[in-house]
Amino acid sequence: SWRPNQTFPAFPASGHKGPGLITVTPTTLYFTPLVSANPTLILAMADITGIKKTTVLNVKGLSIHWVKDGEERTEKLRWVGGRDEVFARLLGGSGGRRWVNV
Repeated sequence: SWRPNQTFPAFPASGHKGPGLITVTPTTLYFTPLVSANPTLILAMADITGIKKTTVLNVKGLSIHWVKDGEERTEKLRWVGGRDEVFARLLGGSGGRRWVNV
């Protein structure tokens, strides 16, 4: 079970904002660029509407869809180290929501 002082692993990733680290907690996904001390992307699990594994030229990434202020948005992470574990953590943090495989 999750404790407030518990630490979570960070996974290397590369998005349109450059290389950085993804951290997934039970309630939030954070993307922090390597050149920043603060996350530039903070997504509440409740706002995430879809997650898709992507592969381009054997480079494993993720496409994450969410809604903010009634507008659908997408974050494409071209490469994610430990992609399958990040994907599983995102699915596990969905609060029992049912996902549709398309």
